[in-house]
Amino acid sequence: MKNIYRVYPPVVVIMFCLCVTVTSQAQEKAYGKGATSWKQVDGPFFETCSMCHQRLGERLSSQVLEWRDSVHYRNGVFCDSCHGGDPTSTVLTISMGEAAGFQSDPSPQETPDFCGPSCHPTAFTISEANIHTEDFEDNDWEPNCVTCHGSHEVQEVNLDLVSLEEKTCGPCHSRAFYIRQTEKQSLTDAHQLVEDLYIQLETMPEQPIKNTIRVRLDKAFKDLRGLAHYFNRRQIRASKAPIDRELTYIMSILAFSESEALRQQDQ
Repeated sequence: MKNIYRVYPPVVVIMFCLCVTVTSQAQEKAYGKGATSWKQVDGPFFETCSMCHQRLGERLSSQVLEWRDSVHYRNGVFCDSCHGGDPTSTVLTISMGEAAGFQSDPSPQETPDFCGPSCHPTAFTISEANIHTEDFEDNDWEPNCVTCHGSHEVQEVNLDLVSLEEKTCGPCHSRAFYIRQTEKQSLTDAHQLVEDLYIQLETMPEQPIKNTIRVRLDKAFKDLRGLAHYFNRRQIRASKAPIDRELTYIMSILAFSESEALRQQDQ
């Protein structure tokens, strides 16, 4: 095993140990000595990755701040979810070791496989066949996932990303969208409909079909959010059609449930 001081400066080792001491105490206090994973602890501040990185200078600490403001953070996607490693270990060669599957920043070429198959399979599958992928290698593996979505600062997916004013489309497409405004408006309207249906679903009386509707609505929303990765109007229209039919069906079920509830109140 390499001498840890040859791999990391002494000050880093000392700071890491201080972080670990606080982290271990917090874990035991919050979850007890039987805790086997930091993911079981209520709160992201009890794992060693962010506790240490936020004290290691601007470049590394800024990554922690960006992540804490991200949709990943809000949905329980933490450092080892993407980078692997063992955030419960106090030993750097273990927590960031090969045996724990640790992976540092992926290269542009590696990024789609880093983000896609395990976490974003729909977007990954669609993106494999879009026009950008055809010239992926010739364009130095750009654009990839982080080109539009960022890395640590990943935000909730929305159609505002499709904009010439943003850093996403503008640098390469100075005059024309990859999606015409009519297509973008159609997707925007569908997104708004989904939001309205979620609100209606919350007011629906508890009954067995309610969970079934929620599952179907979740799937429709997931499929809808993946459509922009086609970068092709014809494919977007063809793939959106069954989603529209599904949303219409869900809307009719919710409307019927609401009318039945009103009818029972009048009786």
